[in-house]
This record gives sequence, C-alpha cells and structure tokens, in this order.
Amino acid sequence: MSTSSGGQYKIILVLFLIGTQGNLSADLIDIYKKGEIQLIVDSDFGKNADWKSIDISDFAIGPDGQIFISESRQNRIHIFDRGGKLIKTFGQRGQGPGDFVSPQDLSILDNKHLVVGEYALNRRISLFNLNGEFEKLFVTKYPVFDVIALKDNKIAILTQNSGPAENKRSYATNYSVIIKDILTDKDINIASFSQETKPSNITLDPFVGNVFISKIDDDKLVVGFSDIPEISIYSIDGKKINSFVVDLKRERVTNDMKEAYFRMLEDIAKGQPQMKQWIQKMRDEDVFPAYTPYYRRLAVDSEGNILVYKNFWIENIKNKKQDPFEIDEVKFQIYSKDGEFVGETKVNFGNIKPFFPTHFFGNFIYAWAREKEDEDGTLMRFSFR
Repeated sequence: MSTSSGGQYKIILVLFLIGTQGNLSADLIDIYKKGEIQLIVDSDFGKNADWKSIDISDFAIGPDGQIFISESRQNRIHIFDRGGKLIKTFGQRGQGPGDFVSPQDLSILDNKHLVVGEYALNRRISLFNLNGEFEKLFVTKYPVFDVIALKDNKIAILTQNSGPAENKRSYATNYSVIIKDILTDKDINIASFSQETKPSNITLDPFVGNVFISKIDDDKLVVGFSDIPEISIYSIDGKKINSFVVDLKRERVTNDMKEAYFRMLEDIAKGQPQMKQWIQKMRDEDVFPAYTPYYRRLAVDSEGNILVYKNFWIENIKNKKQDPFEIDEVKFQIYSKDGEFVGETKVNFGNIKPFFPTHFFGNFIYAWAREKEDEDGTLMRFSFR
C-alpha cells in the first residue's frame, strides 16, 4: 500500500496498541462483537521522537519493533527504533543499486529483508537488509502499483495498464495480481480484472472500483476488486484456496450523488479556470458509472480476520453533508480467515480525525490521521478496546 501526504492538513502517522503491550489481552473478534471500537491515547509513547519533520509515504515494522518510513518526495528511507529514536537514513534519487525514484511501498520479507516499491511507472523493486544495506534490485516489465512481502522469498505485486477500449468511447483498465519469487525471479499471475470507465481529467475514485491486496499470516494472499462482491484467498504458490461474497450491495449512482461531487470539485476549482472547464465537460458527458463499488477499502487484521470497509460517503450524501467525501464515520464488516461473516462494527475515534485502520502488525495497528484540532500532530499510540 502507498499513500502520499499533502492537502491542507499535516499528515500524522498514528500507532495503535491492541490490548496491552506484549500478548493481546483479548481476541479481536470479541472486541468487534461489541459493535463499537474505542481508541484510548497512550500519552507516554514516542515523547522524544521528532515525527513532525518527516513527510511520510509508507511504513513497515521489523521483527524487533523497528519502524521503517519512506519519504517519497525526498527519495529516502528512515529507520527508527521501537521508541522513536532515529537509527539511520539512507537513499538518494537515482536509478542505480540502492537509489530511489519516489520510494513508496514498504514491507518486511521473512523477517530479514526490507522490500521497497518505487513510483509505479519506474518499475523497480529493491531489497535491503534490516540495517538498510542494499541487497538486490528487480526491474519489472510492468508498473508496480502495490507490493506486499509474503514469506519463503515470495512477494505479491499489483500491476495495471490502461488505454482506450475497443469502442474508443471508454477507457479500459486491466489489473493483474502477481506472485514473484525473489530467488528465481519467476512470476505467477494469479488474478486479473478488467474495468471500463469514461475518460475524465478529474478522478472519479469514490465512484469506481479498486483492486486491493493484503495477506493472512504471511502465507496467504487476499485479493478483492470492489466492483465485484467476491473476495478470494490464494496460497503463496498461486493456488486459489477459498473465496466468499461480501454481505453488501451496490448503490445506483444518483443525480444527488453527482451534484454532491460537483459541489465539492467546484469549491476546489475556485481560481482554476482549466479545472472548471474539466468539471463542465464531466457534466456534459456524464462520465459516472451506473453503480458505486461494493466497498471502500479492504484490510486484514493481526489475527487474520478480513475487514471490509463500507462506503461512508453514500451516507454523507443521503444526509446532505457539505463535503460528502470527508470521512465522518468508519464502519466495517468482519469475516474470518475462512471467509465466514462475523459481524459489523464502527470505530469511535475520540479526538482523532476519522480514517481507515488498514495496517495491522503484531500487537499494533498503524494508520495516517491527525487530531481534529491539531494541524501538525505527531506519532501517537492508542489502546484498542
């Protein structure tokens, strides 16, 4: 997963502790079944860390609790100890071994390699040891939009390519999920999806589906395309071992939804004549799909449960919220690692700006967020109950 900071708010990296430090104090299923998850701030965490100076793109957690953070714009990676003390910074812009062009996706392979995915069209994946020393570089034949370390020298890659559809009136995007063996450099294509949309100079992200990859216990890969209700689970050898259908329905895209989106875009476009022209073209050509995606995000928690996040913005539109795409409330469905429906819950964020909790590591869950009244923020830790 890769995310870049920006916009009018300072991005904050938030660290959650589930239960108590050490072993989990309760099964996550038991917490979810309460119907609401509450986050409690741990004010003692990272008191002396200088998190504010970093423009965070992605992160990964090493087996001893080290924190690896990528700065895409600065073409470098930082290593911190579990308490937030900076250990090392490495990387520079370039195409050579150990160099980067916008490093984004980070993950840990077999507890000994740091896997780094760069800007998608640069088509590079680098391996480092956990001391930040360069080990190996892969230059792929395809763009790398997401990369996740599995185990036994296997990594999962999401790639896509786009271009005019056969009818020339639509835009076709083809997604592929690949498992790569880093020892043999062999690729196995395990899943493919196709999508057609009408051309637009402005993203329709809330209205179009996305492909998500995540992992269970490092040895299973979860793949979902939010335009279809089926989610599949694969072995690291590329075999499909299970699938299930989410208990969610698509919504028809209404004129109210379109107008809510236009209102938000027009507010952003003030003083930008070209963007106003694009918005008018969107109105004239009606580039929206007929239905919304089934869900907004997909993640796997530290116990292997699969979390399917609901489309919050549909409720915002129905409630006529001024900015319908601002996250106000987060709800998700829970499925076991075998695909059995467990239930649904929501998150009580307290004084934290709502976000999607999607990164779980051992006893912790990480996410980008900010305090509601603090534009600068810091790296924090919460208990999860």
